Amino acid sequence: LDKYILDRRPLDRPALLLWGRAYDESFDLFGILSETSILGQLYSLVKEVIAAACVVGCGVFFYYRVIARERRMTLSGEGLLVLFIISTMMIADFVYVGGRHALEHAGAGWAWYAPIGSAIGIALEGSSRSTLAVVEHVGFWWHTTWVLLFLNMLPYSKHFHVITSFPNVFFGTLEERGKLPDVDDIEGKIEREEPIGLSKIEHLSWKQALDLYTCTECGRCSDNCPAYTTGKKLSPKHLTLALRDHLYDLEEHFLGSHGIEAPSAETDAKAEKHVHGDPPAGAYHRKATHVDLLPDIISPEVIWACTTCRACEEQCPVNISYVDKIVGMRRAEMMVKNQFPKDLEKAFRAMETNGNPWNLPKSDRGGWVEAARKDGAEVRFL
Repeated sequence: LDKYILDRRPLDRPALLLWGRAYDESFDLFGILSETSILGQLYSLVKEVIAAACVVGCGVFFYYRVIARERRMTLSGEGLLVLFIISTMMIADFVYVGGRHALEHAGAGWAWYAPIGSAIGIALEGSSRSTLAVVEHVGFWWHTTWVLLFLNMLPYSKHFHVITSFPNVFFGTLEERGKLPDVDDIEGKIEREEPIGLSKIEHLSWKQALDLYTCTECGRCSDNCPAYTTGKKLSPKHLTLALRDHLYDLEEHFLGSHGIEAPSAETDAKAEKHVHGDPPAGAYHRKATHVDLLPDIISPEVIWACTTCRACEEQCPVNISYVDKIVGMRRAEMMVKNQFPKDLEKAFRAMETNGNPWNLPKSDRGGWVEAARKDGAEVRFL
């Protein structure tokens, strides 16, 4: 367009910047897309190596999902479809390079900078130019079309993490490992009737909500959770999915004209939906109405089974935090609703009376010092 305006020429050639540069035959991105420059050859080699590794990786995950059927993973048709798209995109790129190699470099043999594509080109030699042109175009358009379709599909699937994982890792906390978020001005929040902890889905911070969209459903967190592996109802994976699904279900209330304070009436049959994946029985629920997280979405047994060891966070490949959400729900249960397991009542009374959960008298606090000194240990007690 700028060429047309400045040169006042008729639009007899590509005028828009996209068409005039990116689709012009002379456009080589400063040599990167040219096979005659060393820069372009190195780019081509790296591209083919990564594409080949991607195909191998898709094959491994096909094995996990179809043959081995790893229990920790969410096994669905959507995952197989995405693996099919990714693997065929890479193969289509090889076919495109092979068709172009056979057309433009017939008889040149194998090329080190396009090891797979040039091998396909050698196999295609002897075909007519029209056949090679069709092969080239099929490879190009299959790859390009699925790139565009895949990008549009991501926000509507669990593979949204392809987009959200980078900002989720980048905006991860820089606080000391294991530090819990502070609660400032508790008395003031109670007086102003402000939320303490997490009792509703809208009480999540923007980073905690981003965590939900970033889950890859790989199940590594649950596989390494001591509560889950010992038969407790806590599963960090399903905790995240339950919160995410509830957030999706309330999309109309967050973004609609009536707002979240006036949810639309729904029948019980519609409100209670299936829970994503294969969670522990009776632990996670899915309701499309504006309800408390506990007990309507998550069973109280889930949050009290957590040992806050953070094994789930150590194993998560996309830097999702779990403990802060669980502790936030605990805070809301204890400080707002005054609800907690009866097993904790004695410990709370002991801490209130004697300052320790074992209900030992304060006068015996330094008793261990004398015992250690009798054993010959040097103890400095301040």
